[in-house]
Amino acid sequence: MRRPARIVVTGASRGIGRAIARRLLDEGRQVALVARDEA
Repeated sequence: MRRPARIVVTGASRGIGRAIARRLLDEGRQVALVARDEA
């Protein structure tokens, strides 16, 4: 059985990075967020 992937999203405070992070979280993925600004 495969282990679930852990995903790192850079630029997660806004724009495309934020949209991707939200989508992955909605799908129940394990996500680590990296951003310059706190969102």
